[in-house]
Amino acid sequence: MLLLPSMLSSQHAYGNLEDLCSGLVVEVRHAESIADGVRIHPGGRVVYVAHGPLSVKDLRLAWESDGPLKIKAIQIGIRESIQLSEIIVWDNADQERKSIKRACGLTDFVTRFQYQRRQNHAHITANNLFFLTVESQCPEVVEFRGLRLMGRRMKHEVSGVFDDLRVKKVVDGSDIALGWGESRHEVVLGRKYLVHDAGLGFASLSIGEQVGAFHVLHSLARGESASDDHVGTLLIEYEDGVFDAICAVKSWNIQVEDGGGTWWGPATTLLGQAVYLPKGEYGDHWTAKYQMSYLNPRPNVPVKRIILSKKDDNYKVEGIMLERPESILVGLVEPDRATFEAGEKLGFTMYEYRAKANPGPPSVASVELVKPDLRVELGKLGFHREGHYSSARGEVTIPDDWRLCGPVRLKLSSGIASSELGLLYPRDWRPRPNYMSMIGGGRDPRQDYVHLKRLGYDAFKLHLPWIVKENGDVDWNGWEDRFKTITDAGLKISFRNHITNRVFPHLEQCARRVTYEKDKEPEIAKSYDPADETFRKKLVEYYVSSAKLGATRPDHIISINANYGLRQGIGTGRLTVGPATFQAFLKSLQKEFTLEEFNRATSLNLGSFSELQPDHVLNDRSRVLLPRLSRVNHQLLASLQREVVREIRRVNPGIHLTFNAPFHVNEHTMLGLTTEEYLRLATEYGPGSIFHETADRYCLSFAKWMLAKRTFGHLYGDEGCQNPPTYEHNTFAYCWMTAFQCWDALYCQWWGGKPAHQNIARLKPDFQLVFNAEYIPDPICLAISLNAAFEQLPDMFGKPLHSQNWSHYSLANLLRGTNLNADRYMVEEFPEQDRNVKSKLLIDDSTRSISQKFGDRLVDFMEKGGVFLGSLATDSLNQYRFYGRFGIGIKGQEVEGSDLVRHGGAFPVVEKRVGKGKLVVLTKWWSNPGWMPGATEELRRDFAGLLRRYGEFEPNVSCDAVPLSVIPYRAVNGDLVLYVVNPTVRALDACFDVKASLIRHDGIARDMGSGRELVIERRGNRVLTRTQIQPMGAATILFRSR
Repeated sequence: MLLLPSMLSSQHAYGNLEDLCSGLVVEVRHAESIADGVRIHPGGRVVYVAHGPLSVKDLRLAWESDGPLKIKAIQIGIRESIQLSEIIVWDNADQERKSIKRACGLTDFVTRFQYQRRQNHAHITANNLFFLTVESQCPEVVEFRGLRLMGRRMKHEVSGVFDDLRVKKVVDGSDIALGWGESRHEVVLGRKYLVHDAGLGFASLSIGEQVGAFHVLHSLARGESASDDHVGTLLIEYEDGVFDAICAVKSWNIQVEDGGGTWWGPATTLLGQAVYLPKGEYGDHWTAKYQMSYLNPRPNVPVKRIILSKKDDNYKVEGIMLERPESILVGLVEPDRATFEAGEKLGFTMYEYRAKANPGPPSVASVELVKPDLRVELGKLGFHREGHYSSARGEVTIPDDWRLCGPVRLKLSSGIASSELGLLYPRDWRPRPNYMSMIGGGRDPRQDYVHLKRLGYDAFKLHLPWIVKENGDVDWNGWEDRFKTITDAGLKISFRNHITNRVFPHLEQCARRVTYEKDKEPEIAKSYDPADETFRKKLVEYYVSSAKLGATRPDHIISINANYGLRQGIGTGRLTVGPATFQAFLKSLQKEFTLEEFNRATSLNLGSFSELQPDHVLNDRSRVLLPRLSRVNHQLLASLQREVVREIRRVNPGIHLTFNAPFHVNEHTMLGLTTEEYLRLATEYGPGSIFHETADRYCLSFAKWMLAKRTFGHLYGDEGCQNPPTYEHNTFAYCWMTAFQCWDALYCQWWGGKPAHQNIARLKPDFQLVFNAEYIPDPICLAISLNAAFEQLPDMFGKPLHSQNWSHYSLANLLRGTNLNADRYMVEEFPEQDRNVKSKLLIDDSTRSISQKFGDRLVDFMEKGGVFLGSLATDSLNQYRFYGRFGIGIKGQEVEGSDLVRHGGAFPVVEKRVGKGKLVVLTKWWSNPGWMPGATEELRRDFAGLLRRYGEFEPNVSCDAVPLSVIPYRAVNGDLVLYVVNPTVRALDACFDVKASLIRHDGIARDMGSGRELVIERRGNRVLTRTQIQPMGAATILFRSR
């Protein structure tokens, strides 16, 4: 019989605040010891270590000091992919000098601001091993005394009779795998576990060993769960009667095996390493179990037993591994910054913990810059240990060796290494700047901006409000000081004019819009009528004022969101419209129709146009009203947008104009996003561009990138916006933003300056290299109409966003999945751009309504020798009148007509000669199920064959590993760059097949991720090379002349 400790599941099972341990000094520079403390001289520093129990709440530091300080903290043993210390105390230098007792909470630091993420973990089990660097912030000596770690320990009450399970111990070096019942050997994350498929719910395991670390393999199935996030506990009882605990907590050290808040599968958490279990054919989706690893804070005292309990029936412990103290060596080499370049001096700090105390004479370690298959020694580092701990400070010069560029680590010969960092390519390979940006409030403490800069971010996009003074002028009080704080950290600034869907007191005279919904009373919306003259005047004034503010720092403020407050769409299911806009709509109808024509077209019976109400539009089935109302709304927004841009340019001629445009261009008709006008304004009043808002999936950004960057050459930007705890999965967004050659790559979350697992440093070298390179497309262009979406609007209104655009997403993913790299768009609204469409093949991107003039241009393209590839989506809203020009009729999925040539396969088509060219019709809609690139072998083969046959080309690159993405570029120095993205949880061995004419005859190939020189094989007009691409990330293959 096992009676479990009832208080383990309580959020209140913690004692009073108490001292957990005193700080131990492990390194001193320009300081000397005094009673219970140190005296720190100007420029001096003291490194302390504090090591507390595993399960504690309300952690804090306490000390006494007599002057201003800076305290930096780093926590050893967490699962973030980049680890840099963070400033937790930063006093002003002019702070009053007096001896006072002080304290600093650590909960936000340890949990990465859990409350901002709307989390409140029932228990927090962490490696509470902190290295703390204390520095003086004044030109005088500062005394610092009595540093201690405080917190509230978890209470443990164990009663009842325990039947210990019979435990089997399998020793492998210093690892002890625990077994019970039926088990099997399995290597998980490099450790040989005894895995129990049945798991373990309630048990007591006798140990009788000294333990340096606990490694637990556990899982959580989907199902009804406990009321809080606590799902299970491993209670540790030591031989001397002391208890500690490891609590399994959702979103902390475990996730539901098929959940976790991402589009692909569960994520690694702060203290839980995901063990990915590929799902589907390609592993681009997955489930996961988790390994949580904790350092034993009492390695010298034998563990008597571990008592397992669970609160959630879906939770199970599948394996336990104990690691003996003598093998525990953990630590970190922390550079002063995560990105750097050749020739720079780079300072770093080494932190080390050994579970087996190893005091002795000073040691010396080699310092190396390493990749998996390449290493260069940079120097030596001397240090000495204080019992279990050591810390040392060093500096190296980064060598001028292009082979090291890309992701690298600083590593000591003792085995301690840094996180993966970024060594930038030579400056002449990246002459133009581009930016990795964090979006935030702008009122954050200065240490957050310093932290961002160290992580590798270049810019900070702040939320600029709309507050006015009594005289009506915009109030920018305090913003100059905030700008200085940000720029002093070395960051550029972008404005995000945060004025969307808000009600402002100073706009009370402006007309608000009204939302109409079936069977509900109308509601006043939190948005303003774009036809209201007072609102238009005040909005322009606001933008002029913010543009003038930006002009005060032209070298630092790089962009302004020019369309916030101008995105008043009609809605996606509920109709929202303002009174002045509706009157403009009525006037437009009177110009187009007589009343008799209007009633006949809409099946209404109105006595006058003034009788038409928004409810008529909401309930319209004629497909007349909704598209026309949306067009009028767009025209009003576009004219207001043009006025705003013109006035911005009058007072600030150089700032980048950013037009944020989420979702597909078809849905912009509902969302009030005037994409056509954005493109015109960015061309006429550049620099500027539409920016997309979710690059996490390639197909979501495809159309915006193709329009802005490829067709118009605008400085394009995009965002990754996966919420925590997805963390490292947002890397996918950065990989796609690199492939899109983004001028600005934004992270759309801000948790107190801690983007958690967002390691952008390792990606930044490629991000800069590819931006400055020339994209090498295959001869494939696409055709698109922006205005056709108005005709499609009745089919989209009231439907989930994205759901009516699968034909477009499928085409984008088929191109990506076959590594066919499209060139640009032919855009209905911009005939002057047709001169740049030089490919033989033009594919319709699901234009469901082709106008007469656009159709004429397509006919001209074919008659001159081009091949236009349409589908059953093409002109479908017009009953295929475009195909009817050529005597082709469509009934269901049957294509009829004379002189047609038919081809079968996964993509069956009919073709007909048109002048010197051809019209080819796919006898179905584009289809590639799922969000990610990749398709069946048959689909890939037949799709690529179809395009190559009608485009008469051989692809620039191809790859035999699905669904790797391979995109070629020509670097500034003439080298060929292959940028390869692996969106799966599998490492993929791949052969890359490259057109020989792209590579210099005497070229070599190097994998810039691993550092390995690759073998090149020439086969006629193709060149082959092979390497392995690591999971969930990207790599660059560089072809250079010897």
